[in-house]
Amino acid sequence: MDLIGTYEPLKLYKDDYFPAFSDLGALRHLEIDGLYELASFGIGVSSLESFVLRWVHEDISSLSGFTNLHTLKLVGETNRRLLGSREPVQQTTLSLPRLKSLYMQWLIRGIQDVQFNTPKLECLDILCRYSQLRGKANYAKVQTEHVSWRVENDWKAIDTNKKITFELQSILLAYPDTSYFTFPSIFKEMVVELLQEPIIDSPLSAALRAVTFEGPSGDRETLMVEELW
Repeated sequence: MDLIGTYEPLKLYKDDYFPAFSDLGALRHLEIDGLYELASFGIGVSSLESFVLRWVHEDISSLSGFTNLHTLKLVGETNRRLLGSREPVQQTTLSLPRLKSLYMQWLIRGIQDVQFNTPKLECLDILCRYSQLRGKANYAKVQTEHVSWRVENDWKAIDTNKKITFELQSILLAYPDTSYFTFPSIFKEMVVELLQEPIIDSPLSAALRAVTFEGPSGDRETLMVEELW
């Protein structure tokens, strides 16, 4: 269920108004623009298995109430002007005991200050805009089996320069206990070169199993660790 732009939904019965969503106890998936909307709907969040929160900022500590959550998607801001006007995510601890997959889209300032108490994730999926790369200070501190890092922009417009090299290095260093990485194939040469550097080779060597490079049409090439070192 997507509740974008819906505020205090009511239905009319004769001359009285009643909440439009009177029973959502069986709801498993929800998408909203802010945690403040939950109070309007009176939704019990403990039954949710999948949740999408857009325009993430300020206090997100109430996410710990989503105790049955398997999949969480956090969406940041794309507008530079609005990004500067929003308060960053506050330092907090999120306890999500059943979380398996975390999706992060666009830049979320302050997410590095959130302590995630979760099992080791099956997948961390990160979607960036080339104009808003995160840098090493803006990645969620989680443990995960697989990291997928993608860029939203048209590949032809991406300049494989030092800015991207720094970003790829930041990703590899941020998740040293990860066994599998996926990157756009346009960055294959850069990633392979980075993996030869001692500063990256050493922390990754114990856990890394393979790196996959995905093309714009969905074609994939996987290099096992033996082929990388």
